[in-house]
Amino acid sequence: MAGSPFADSATHRDHLVRAMQAAGHATDPAIAAAFRAVPREIFVSGPLDEVYVDDALPTHRREGAVVSTSSQPTIMAIMCAQLAVEPGMRILEVGGGSGYNAAILSRLVGPDGSVVTVEFDPDLAELAGANLHDAGADNVAVYSGDGGAGHSTGAPYDRIIATAACWQIPSPWLDQLSPRGCIVLPLRLNNVQLSLAFQREGARLTARDLSPCRFMHLRGEYGPSFEFELDDGSSLELDCPLDHLGEFPDLLGDSRSPGRLPRPRPERGGEPFLFVTLQGAPLATWVAASAKTLGQVLLLPGSALRFPSPEHKSRQLWGSDASLEFLADTFDRWERAGAPGPAQMEFVVQPSTSVLPALPTPDGDAYRFRRGDHEYRILFD
Repeated sequence: MAGSPFADSATHRDHLVRAMQAAGHATDPAIAAAFRAVPREIFVSGPLDEVYVDDALPTHRREGAVVSTSSQPTIMAIMCAQLAVEPGMRILEVGGGSGYNAAILSRLVGPDGSVVTVEFDPDLAELAGANLHDAGADNVAVYSGDGGAGHSTGAPYDRIIATAACWQIPSPWLDQLSPRGCIVLPLRLNNVQLSLAFQREGARLTARDLSPCRFMHLRGEYGPSFEFELDDGSSLELDCPLDHLGEFPDLLGDSRSPGRLPRPRPERGGEPFLFVTLQGAPLATWVAASAKTLGQVLLLPGSALRFPSPEHKSRQLWGSDASLEFLADTFDRWERAGAPGPAQMEFVVQPSTSVLPALPTPDGDAYRFRRGDHEYRILFD
């Protein structure tokens, strides 16, 4: 095969596993064995040297837009480890896609276990079923429907995993989860996503094991998306409605003044920005009419802070004095709090009727918000 140093699929799989292990992932022997056993090329078309890369790859387009991807193998391995699968378990997967993740799960549960995967798109569900048949994953059942509703016929499940970014934990999943079960999902916080492993304790869920990630949004009744159209044809994608902001700030007006990002400790990377997302101010992705990402925007009443798009290496940003002062103050408070990051975060979810905002907002020593029927609380050690 031209351009590839490896002769066959098995060698490619072994190389991918070794690369993930060198980075500290797929270290569980069962997870490594599953990735070595399942040919990714069944689920992702292309030359082997393009299939066996540690990246998310598009698998389905509609009118030119990507509507489904095969997840990055590393985040798949991380989430499998978070899920703590044991042979013989019953698993519900939400977001079947091409079927690759379900095939990995089928290896982990073994012949005495089972996997039910629910895909929103009927065409994708049919494709996933055919791919899984070709891969010999006979213990996987594929259904088309709204994954937020789960699949009650196969309940209760020992584990539930979502491969789409969730705005909330749908109540049907809790109804279908076993009393000592675990849910792993990418949670949308404030235009930031974290893969969380929630352990059930009666009506309460707790999570400490988390990892940054990026997934396409869950579709259907339980996956709301919020978009704000601007006069120039661009738009803002958010995780909350914007009705509480009052007068919308001008992102390109003359009042914008260039500034520089405060420089956090080099070893802490982007962790201060995770702290920023918990302060109650919406963080939006700014998208041009051409679908090109223009950057991220932190929104305050009458004020905005615009960050450069991810492909730009510049640390320059634009914002009014009020928004620049907000960011500087938030970074100062992060430092005074001991520079907490994901390793110090704990999530607690429980039923609630309280009136709370949809975004994490400071409340004493915690950050609280409500989605659906549940209150979410974030604490730092």
